[in-house]
Parts: sequence; C-alpha cells; structure tokens
Amino acid sequence: MNLKNRTKKLAFSALCICATTLLGSVSLQQVEAQTLTAQTEKKKLTLEEIVTNHLLYPEAVYSTQARPETNFISYLDYEKGLMQIDDKGKTELLFTFEDLSQILAGTGRKPLLTYPQFVWASKNEIRFENDNLYLSYQIDTKSIETLTQIESGAENKDYAKSGAVAYTKNYNLFIAQNGNQMAVSKDGSLEISYGEAAHRSEFGITKGTFWSPDGSKLAFSRIDQSGVTSYPLADYAPATATHAPIKYPMAGATSQQVTIGVFDVKSQKTVYLQTGEPSEQYLTNLTWSPDGKKIYLAVVNRAQDEAAWRVYDAQNGKFLKELFKENDTEWVEPQHPLAFLPQNPNQFLVQSERNGFNHLYLYDTEGKLIRAVSQGEGQVLELLGFDAKGERVFYVANFGKPLESHLFVSEIATGKTTQLSTQAGVHGGKLNQDGTLLLDTYSSPEVPFEALLLDTKTGQRIATVKQSKNPLEKYEIGEISIQTHQAADGQTLYSRLIKPTNFDPSRKYPVMVYVYGGPHLQLINQSFRYAADYFMLYMAQQGYVVFSLDNRGSANRGAKFEQSIHRKLGENEVADQMVGVEYLKTLPFVDTDKMGVFGWSFGGFMTTSLMLKHPDVFKVGVAGGAVVDWKFYEVMYTERYMDTPQENPTGYLNASLLNKIHLLKGKLLLIHGMQDDVVVPQHTFALVEKAIKEGVLLDYFPYPSHPHNVRGKDRIHLYRKVATYLDSVLKK
Repeated sequence: MNLKNRTKKLAFSALCICATTLLGSVSLQQVEAQTLTAQTEKKKLTLEEIVTNHLLYPEAVYSTQARPETNFISYLDYEKGLMQIDDKGKTELLFTFEDLSQILAGTGRKPLLTYPQFVWASKNEIRFENDNLYLSYQIDTKSIETLTQIESGAENKDYAKSGAVAYTKNYNLFIAQNGNQMAVSKDGSLEISYGEAAHRSEFGITKGTFWSPDGSKLAFSRIDQSGVTSYPLADYAPATATHAPIKYPMAGATSQQVTIGVFDVKSQKTVYLQTGEPSEQYLTNLTWSPDGKKIYLAVVNRAQDEAAWRVYDAQNGKFLKELFKENDTEWVEPQHPLAFLPQNPNQFLVQSERNGFNHLYLYDTEGKLIRAVSQGEGQVLELLGFDAKGERVFYVANFGKPLESHLFVSEIATGKTTQLSTQAGVHGGKLNQDGTLLLDTYSSPEVPFEALLLDTKTGQRIATVKQSKNPLEKYEIGEISIQTHQAADGQTLYSRLIKPTNFDPSRKYPVMVYVYGGPHLQLINQSFRYAADYFMLYMAQQGYVVFSLDNRGSANRGAKFEQSIHRKLGENEVADQMVGVEYLKTLPFVDTDKMGVFGWSFGGFMTTSLMLKHPDVFKVGVAGGAVVDWKFYEVMYTERYMDTPQENPTGYLNASLLNKIHLLKGKLLLIHGMQDDVVVPQHTFALVEKAIKEGVLLDYFPYPSHPHNVRGKDRIHLYRKVATYLDSVLKK
C-alpha cells in the first residue's frame, strides 16, 4: 500500500471511530456503509463553480507546435511542463513552470504568474513575453536573454522571426527592435488608425499587421473612418461619466476605407498597395509570397457578391495582376489566406465554397486552376499543413458527418484522400515539421479529451499522449441526447436535449430553449457532452428540460444550408426553431405551458423574435445583447446577409422587432452591456422606447462596465439573473 492510500485509510478509520462514539450502539459496519453511500452521492453544480472552477474542464494539452529542425512535436501539459514526443512515442520533459520561473528570478526579471504563450524560433530557442519584455530562452543552455522591450500599454502585438515586435498604441503603429522603438505612423486618431484589425474583424480577419517571411517588412492596415459616424458610448466609472465614442458603420451608411501599407524596417519607409477604387471595398486574406517580394489579397466588393484575388509588388505597391474572380448570387466570404506549397513557390491552395462546400483548390501563380484537391459533401474546416515535399496536404473536415470532424490527408497531384482519425468525435491536430507525425486531439460525448500520436504514412497510432478523466464524474448530470428533424426545404436539422437530473418520466418539466441560430456558429456536435455548456447542465439540474437546435443559417453545413437566410433574417431560423418546439410537444414529460427561451447576440435577436412571433408558445424570454433592428447593425456583417436597407427595405422591415413588440404576451427581460461596441445599446433602448409607446411592459437590466459579453466573476451574477427570471414564470 502506498502512503497516499494508507493516509486515506487512516482518515476513514478515524471518521468511523468518531461516528461510533457519537452514535453509541450503531455498528462500525453500519457507519462504514453510510459513509460510503454519502461519498458516492452526486454533487450539484453551482453558478460559482461553472464560472470560476477550471477543474470542471477536462485536462488537455495546449500550445502544440512543431519543434523546428526536428521531427518532434512539443506540447504543454500543465501537470508536467513543456513536453516533446518523437516518432517512437517517447516523451521528454523540456522544462517546468518552476524551472522557467527560477531562471527568470535568477536574472532579476519579474517572475511568471502562469505559463506564457510561446513560439519556437529555432531548434533550441523559444520566445515569449513577460512584463513588457520579449524574451529568448535557450533550451540547451537554460539561459534567457531580452530580445527587445515593449512599451507599456501596447496592444495588438505581432512578433517577427527577426525578434522585432509590432504593436499599436493610441491608434498608431510601432515596432520595437533591439531595445529601440520606431514609429510606423504618427497621425493616428479615432478617424484614422494603423495596425488594427480592419472591417470589424469580418472575412476571417483577426489582426492588422502581417510580417514578411524574413521579418524585414511589415504589411499593415490603415483604416480611414473619417466618414463613419461616431457612436456615443460612455464610461460610467468616473464620478462624472465621460464620453468614450467609437466609430460604428451601420448598414447602408458610409463604411471604412482601408488601404494596406508596407513598412521597410531597414529604410523605415512606407509604400501603399495600389488597391484602387472603389474606396469602400474589403481587403482580406493577405498573404506574403514565400520570397517576400509580393503580396496577395482577396478584394471583395461592398455588395459581397464578388471576390477578386490580386497580386501586388511589395517593394513599390504596384498592382501586378488579377489571378481569378469568384461570384455568388448570395454572398462570397473568403476567410483564409493562400497556402503556398513547400518546395514550390509557384503553386498554392485556395479555400472556396464555390461548389457548395468549402474545399481546397490548387492554383499556380499565373491564376490557372490546376485541380480540386478535396471534394465531397462536407466542409474543410482547418488547413493543418503539408509534408516536407509539398506532395500531401493535411486538414480537418466534416465529410459526410456534420456533427463530427476528422483528420484527412489528400495527395495534391491526384486528390486521393485518406481519413486518418478513426475514433468518433470532434478532432483537431498538429503536424511536426516534415509532416510525418500528427498529434490528434479529440473528444466525444463520452471521451472528455484524448491526444493520440499518429504516423501520417500508415495512419497507425504510435502512442496515447493524454487521456483525461471525466471532471463531471461526481456531479449530477442530466441525460443528453441528439435528435434529427427536417426543415421545410427537406434539409436535416440537429437538436440536443438535456433531461433534468433525477428524471421522473411521470412528471412534466418546464423547458429552457437555448438559442443562437446565426452564422459562424454550431451549437451541437459530437464533442464532450455534445458541446452543451455548463449553464445548460446547471439548468437541467434545476429541473428544466434544456433544448437547443441548429437552424438553417448556422455553421459547418455548406452554402445551401447557410445561405437560406439571405435577405430575410429571422424567417427560416424561427421556422426551424418551431420544428424543434413541435418535437418538444410530442414528449410526455414536457410541460408545453411552461416554455422559456434564452439567447445572446444573434441568439438575443432569435429569443425576442420567438417571443413576439409565437407569443402563445413562449411564456418568458431573456435576450442578451440582442439585435433588434438590422439597420442599427454594422455594414460588413449585415449587408452580407441582408444587402443594404435601401436595396432590401421589405427584408429589413420584416426582420425588425420594433414593429412587433405589441404582440408580446409573456415576460421578456432585455440585458445589455453599456460598453457594447458590437451590438450597440441603441438596439435595446429602441425596443424599450417602442414598448413604452405601445403600452407594453417588459424588463431591462444593464451591465454598466461590460462590452458585448459579461465575463469574469460578473458572469455569476448574469447566470443568476437569467435563472431567477425564468424561475419566476416557469416555476410558479
């Protein structure tokens, strides 16, 4: 018996002795039985736990990366440290948190609070930031040196292979290198900003700076919003609230004008790409050529029905040629940069939904389509990389299984495709440098997390890297199941139902429908718990049937499924949700007189739509950060799905909830963050004002210091507010 088990047995014996002393004639065996029963009783989730307790989430591996110049894959295991694994499945510890902290302390630098985000720079060098210092750590010598110091208050940091760091501050763009700071721009303001994500982060845009392969040049976005209306947000923290305006281009109004600059670090001079007119167009999917001499852009027109792939000279900004165009009667939405083939700088892969699903297409740099590399019913979800010769490409896709995702490899020359992952579930992966090893990370409804090392040539499992225990094993969790339904146009819909804990089939239970329903999100899949979040599990524990359905318009189902919402937001989505409601009505344990709905953002729009369009079905709703009228929402997103208000007045009128508030019968709570720069508070204010004019009673609750989402410990308050509000109607 090891010491740990021995200590447990001694503690248990002491408990039994104390209990015997207190209970007198009760036998030791009876006390042991009662104690064991108490130990096996399931616990209940609390709102505090689901927000703050990281132990409720499965253990996993993080920051998986290829170690340069080796065949190793490295990964961070918070229990052990930074690990690496080789092609035999042998693991090696590179360093622990304590190791790195002690080395930092020994150099007089500020200690770490947690593992930093890091990146491999070479075989023995990792880089990370701590206390405004960009640091280099040598694995072999266990030494740390400072690459450069970053200005306090820096945002949007972007790290180059050279060791330089690009960052923004006060709307301007800077570069820190070798301890020096250089200003890329000096005239930044609310009207004109540099280096920030353009087009409000649509079209797959996540940042506004792009280093060339060798780090000698920096491409960046210059965003001119001088013609965009300022939106009057306020900061309520000071004794006298202060004005904190943002630029917010609403549908149909003047949009941002974006240009791409290229800054030469050595000469400290900038040229701008000659992207031409019209000024209101979208520049996205920026890709450097492998030699750093050219820049490729996808240029999307404001109507978003055409994308043109174009090439520019990075030295002088001149337009060189147009490679090809894509058109779509609904919308185009390029979201991924080009992927150049290793060993062949004249060929690249493009991701496109041109044939109904997102697939990979091989082009040459003259714009000639060579072949489709992937095909079939299903989406390519993520491009993972290539083998060393650029003959095979690895990616994640959901071919034939919309609720799963798997690892695939395709031969670029022939398109021959092989599925590498075998376990049912939702998979992701990371390749080593030469593409011979693949770390397969996945979960399934019954598997919290597992990491497997695969041989990419044979598809065989080399080793099991990590298997996580179920963190909810000791908690009461309602039974979760998946259902299929049929939309009006015949397409398949998927829903998820969570039964109340301690389910009694003879009882009737109230229902909470959790809804999102908008583009770019899939609520239901075959990951752990079928992707149900902890608040849903909590509400099932409180005696609710919790139901969600992915309606037409939601993600990962292909163009036909997603584009069915075009020019008529809220119609097919609501109709599909009601297909789910009709299913709920067939269940004998559902109390159809006690149905509520909760959603946020697009889900807030859907919640309010369901309350107003089906007032006899839903007795209560909570709509957070809700879009109320699409003419108040931003240009880039809204015009993709609705066109402009001038082009589609009927669609905007039908989608507006302002002219439907008089239909409200149940109780509706509107929640909005007062710092919301995504769905501005005007949506909620307009609906409240219209309700006043119509004599309709509804409830409103603001979060003064929060933007679009309520995060941190305040989320406990949000969940309690939602649960209490639903209870007030559905548990009478």
